[in-house]
Amino acid sequence: NNFYINTSKLINCKPSEISFIQNATYGWNFFVDSIEIKKSNNVIIFDNEYGSNHIKILKKRFNTKVINLKNGDFAIEELKKKIDENTKLVSICHISSQCGDVMNVEKLGSFLKNKNIFFLVDACQSIGQVEINVKNIFCDALVCSGRKYLRGPRGTGFIYIRSEIQNKLNLSILDMKKCKVEQNKLKIFEEKNIFEVFEYSPALKIGFSNSISEINKIGIKKIEKKIIKFSRYFRSKLENFPEVIFYENKNKLSGLNTFNIKGLKPKNISK
Repeated sequence: NNFYINTSKLINCKPSEISFIQNATYGWNFFVDSIEIKKSNNVIIFDNEYGSNHIKILKKRFNTKVINLKNGDFAIEELKKKIDENTKLVSICHISSQCGDVMNVEKLGSFLKNKNIFFLVDACQSIGQVEINVKNIFCDALVCSGRKYLRGPRGTGFIYIRSEIQNKLNLSILDMKKCKVEQNKLKIFEEKNIFEVFEYSPALKIGFSNSISEINKIGIKKIEKKIIKFSRYFRSKLENFPEVIFYENKNKLSGLNTFNIKGLKPKNISK
């Protein structure tokens, strides 16, 4: 159970706001399913949204508005035009798997914090390589995978749920770990780590906890600085070739660098 302490130190939250889950896609789906989104409501996403998250949005047939990214950033003015009294959820990928720009989630959170709108951050590609402080982001929920920059085992992840919104959620999955039946009614008796169920892998949880502990010991700021240094070195070796086209904004670099080579197909490059 040091997992909760280690993770809360990493993202600056309470241990009770963390739930251990098997992967981020489950966490993202669990959270979305726990929000009551009516036909009159709308959901706002950005054009870097992760494919599996988009599949869920299409499956639920949400009224969806898309914010376009330009030069690795979004315009608050465009968001102001698309957001309204029926907006229920704003979801963003901190760093997408198809482009390594780091989104300014702090700017987005500051804009949304006094509005009655759920704010969800997908931090799968960013957590472990970029400093994340949920208090500065003002997000209601944040999901992540353990197997990427956190260097944990496959089959691990966590979801952060801000304590102030937990009573607004209608949990889509409940078992005897969180509730009991009294007079044929459900009574929730444990309100911490709310997205967890009884059955999980202790070995994976321990491995994940240890990997986060190591990151805390090294220091996420030190890790972030080194990764950016490597990215700049990598790009410096290729930018002199006119055939190579990078897609990231140089001022928003992470450890993910995406590029194209004119005249060559990816399958030929891999050979």
